[in-house]
Amino acid sequence: ALVSEDGTAGLIVAGITGGETGAQKHAKSLAEQLVHDRDGVRVRAGGEAMIYVQINGQTERDLLRMEAIAIPLSFVVLVWVFGGLAAASVPLAVGGFAILGAMAVLRALAFVTDVSIFAMNLTVAMGLALAIDYSLLIISRYRDELADGAEADQALLRTMVTAGRTVAFSALTVLCATAIGMFFAVLLNWEGMRFRTTYRTLLFLPYAVPGFISILVFKGLFNQNFGEINAILDALFGVKPAWFADPLLAKTMLLIVNVWLGYPYIMILCSGLLKAIPADLYEASALAGASPLTNFLRITAPLIIKPLAPLLVSAFAFNFNNFVLIALLTDGRPDFLSTKLPAGQTDILVSYTYRIAFRDSGSDFGLAA
Repeated sequence: ALVSEDGTAGLIVAGITGGETGAQKHAKSLAEQLVHDRDGVRVRAGGEAMIYVQINGQTERDLLRMEAIAIPLSFVVLVWVFGGLAAASVPLAVGGFAILGAMAVLRALAFVTDVSIFAMNLTVAMGLALAIDYSLLIISRYRDELADGAEADQALLRTMVTAGRTVAFSALTVLCATAIGMFFAVLLNWEGMRFRTTYRTLLFLPYAVPGFISILVFKGLFNQNFGEINAILDALFGVKPAWFADPLLAKTMLLIVNVWLGYPYIMILCSGLLKAIPADLYEASALAGASPLTNFLRITAPLIIKPLAPLLVSAFAFNFNNFVLIALLTDGRPDFLSTKLPAGQTDILVSYTYRIAFRDSGSDFGLAA
């Protein structure tokens, strides 16, 4: 301990163990027990761990203050926009469920790996903002369908099919591309594999070719009468699927092409992250007799998922608005029948809006907006 010359101040230096997260928890616990005035003596705590504790505490208070202002204000604006309490409550309810679901996922991830405190802030902000934005679009589309003479059940079905397909398409693309890209990255990281450079070059080629060229090539390959894919299927199994006419096959084709275009990006990211993992961890695991699957679940996945997560979010956002794939491959078709507004089985929100504004129904810019 250090004491000032006048004897009125002192400094106690202590080391706190536990790593970045553990040190903050221990510092917060010690501060709650020791940092308060007693017998005329003021006790204060400092140091790097306490700075982070104070930053996190201030962030939490600011977040609560922001929610206390933003949620009521958003509700007032939504009531004004929709002209009713029921419709205005839908976006906030969706946002609440989205936030609770995301927090549950973060809680589950916390048992496997460390989760940044800022993840909570982003969860609340993005969950509320996206829920309001998405709900505004869905309710507006539903009212437009009703205004065009559709029955309530039909209008709701058409609205939810188009909106839900966009989310499912983006999520499945990111999930499949991540699984395939991570698998190839881990496989190519195996030093015992021969011709690794050749394999890596071949697997990287889909990313090197411009996307619109690959999409047009696949459009020819999936042609029902002259495409190579149907020629192979016909020779092996005697079937020639109607990829562009059957709704389920058209969606499957979109997913296959989009994953083909996206997995090299994930593979490159994972390859770089794998190089940053210390080899000592795998050597210690080998001495303990761990299997390759155990190495992946206990070492590889926890160490690459944190830096990879923000990039997966950006990939989801990109696929959410992947207009080029839809326009060049299926153009949203096959179409729904008996509908006044142009809507296709493979349309996502951005292509659906484009068709309303510029294509089949004429230039209806107001409805598209």
